[in-house]
Amino acid sequence: MTSTTVSTTSGVSQWAAGIQAVFESENQQVLAFLYSKGKWTYLVDTNSLWIIYAYPEGPQFAIRACFDPQGFESCQITEYTTERICFTIQGSLGLFQVSFAIIDPEKGLVRYTNQLKTRQKLFLSALPRDLYPQSEVDVKIAQKGPAVGLLYFDLPGAGSALYIQNFTSLNPYFESSHTEPTNCVGGEWPELGFALPPSQTPLKADQTYLLSDAFLVINQASEATQLAKPLEFIESLALIYDQLPKTPTSYVDWPSRAQRTLISLNRSKACKQIINQQVYLNAYVDSYEKPPESMVQLAILIPLLEYEQWKQTTSYALSQDLMRSIPTFFKKELKVLTRWLPGVKFKKPDEELSEEEKPEIIDSWYLLHILINTGRLASFGHEAAHSIFFESLSYLIKAAHHFNYEWPVFYYMNDFSVMKAETEPGAGGEHDVPGLYIHVMLQAYEFTKEEIYLEEAEKSAQRLLNLEFSLLYQSNNTIMSGVALARLWKITNNRTYLELSYLCVANILAKMWLWECDFGYGKDYSIFMGLSPLRDAEYISAYEEAESLAALTAYVKEVHQVAPRELNYLLAEYGKYLLHRGQFFYPDQTPPALICMQPKEGTTMRNLSIPIEDLRSGWQQSGQVGQEVYGAAMAFVLTSYAYHSFPKVPFQIFVEYPVFRADFLSESSKEGKVTLVIGGSDLGTCKLRLLSPKGILPYTQCLVGEDKNEVTPCNEDHAHTFREYELRGGTEVTLTYWS
Repeated sequence: MTSTTVSTTSGVSQWAAGIQAVFESENQQVLAFLYSKGKWTYLVDTNSLWIIYAYPEGPQFAIRACFDPQGFESCQITEYTTERICFTIQGSLGLFQVSFAIIDPEKGLVRYTNQLKTRQKLFLSALPRDLYPQSEVDVKIAQKGPAVGLLYFDLPGAGSALYIQNFTSLNPYFESSHTEPTNCVGGEWPELGFALPPSQTPLKADQTYLLSDAFLVINQASEATQLAKPLEFIESLALIYDQLPKTPTSYVDWPSRAQRTLISLNRSKACKQIINQQVYLNAYVDSYEKPPESMVQLAILIPLLEYEQWKQTTSYALSQDLMRSIPTFFKKELKVLTRWLPGVKFKKPDEELSEEEKPEIIDSWYLLHILINTGRLASFGHEAAHSIFFESLSYLIKAAHHFNYEWPVFYYMNDFSVMKAETEPGAGGEHDVPGLYIHVMLQAYEFTKEEIYLEEAEKSAQRLLNLEFSLLYQSNNTIMSGVALARLWKITNNRTYLELSYLCVANILAKMWLWECDFGYGKDYSIFMGLSPLRDAEYISAYEEAESLAALTAYVKEVHQVAPRELNYLLAEYGKYLLHRGQFFYPDQTPPALICMQPKEGTTMRNLSIPIEDLRSGWQQSGQVGQEVYGAAMAFVLTSYAYHSFPKVPFQIFVEYPVFRADFLSESSKEGKVTLVIGGSDLGTCKLRLLSPKGILPYTQCLVGEDKNEVTPCNEDHAHTFREYELRGGTEVTLTYWS
């Protein structure tokens, strides 16, 4: 499925009816900007200020930088340089201040803002969008839900552009008007861009509100293939990301959270149930309406086993219980793992079951996901998992062939008849599932080296070639698809698979919440750089975020040496902010009023170290879905991701960015050195913290880069139990210590 050209259906609205006159006006004034290509002009008409760009090839687009429905009383230029122009406009609504600036003339980055000082209490409604291409455009992706307010589009024959509205700057407007920025960047040609959400409550009189803060990267036409578009998007996004305001990160003690989570999982009867003398985790706290689910057990088991490896401890009783549970989900008559525990019924009438709750139905991604984790369990040496994984492959391959590697949403397991083919009419099925199929086939190939599995992986990869920015169905699965494609590239040396992996990453980045919410409940937590679990979800979710980070870590370890630094930078930043933001999924870290205490599933218990599933934007309570037991994997994932320990080294090391290599040299019991290679790129910085839980830190010297430049600590407590450094990404760090 390719992207769809956005076009009008039966005409244009009042906002665009006269737009051609703007492009043809002889009153356009040329702006003498330092800009690499193209021409900028401006035009003031009766009620709008237009900034107009003309590509060298001819097409134009107009930015409606300011609008007053009753017209302008006056307009003055208050600043004009080769990089910036500012206007002061007196209108019926109040006093507007408009700024347009060239941020990077070579890379095509511009920014424009519009703020209003109101004359009186004011409702704003039915406002126009701000971007008007002269010719039809091919929209690759637009905002869905409360994710980043972006629009990425091609003007055929001329070039492309990435537009992002900086919602963080607009928080005072959202607070005063009781609105939020959901689905407000998009539109239909010729009206694109941002439409300010209509006021629900009046703006205050004599107050200044920012009504728009937009960034735009204009890319010129090139001979690049469609598979090169994801990298163009990623590089443009990194340019804008650098300009956005960012929430300062704070240190969170994830190892302590992991230990508290283990206590909650082990001791709370609300987290699990016993059936036929076998322990099963519930999906949600105090939820017993549904049979146990295989994904829930595996979602905790795999991160827990990795946490045990990190902790260098013997196997916990919980992991032993969960390992024993997996074979009970194997459906012998079909010879495949299934979702619901066979033989256990739902505790509600059949007519009340949702489409996914029917035992004979399976969600396509679900089957692939549990087989991936079963294969991972087999790699830990679990013999029963190894047997189940390979016994299930015949069924899986038969299903892939039946669906021609294009998977529906729900189908009947016994005969592959489809219950629900498409996510929405005309949108197709679950587009990232072919990537999960590649993942399973490569696991089988790595176990056996049999070419049939590699052939299956390559056939499935063909189904991803024309998806562009419609690839994402579920975020964590899309990233896991990227991991599989990167590994397929390494095995085959076919660069198409590497480029398809970049496409997976681009789909993910387009769904991040690149803004901070500072209105309503949002004043008490952070959502910055959160990742929606689904393409149109209106919340961020604990389990999908944790698994996304684990998959992204695996991904960057595969590609970081060949990937553009912008890609390495943005993915490292995601981990950095999840380490900070993840704490707010836990009810004991947020004010009671923020959490919905009557969730859809189970009960919310604030004393348990179990995260809520859903964190939402500011006007909605979070935790409406439930307290997510399988989301408890977050603490295990973040601990094993960010903390590094070494025998005989008298401190632990916490790093916000991924670490690709870590080793130590102990010269004696009191002195030595540790060397780390930190991921990310020089575009960003991360914190490295030395921790001494049992005593006082020794003296340390921190040297970075090939030149071994010394970095001094930026933070340290008086008892010397921690010491913190701010470091550039993509560098080697040597920590020498002595007592």
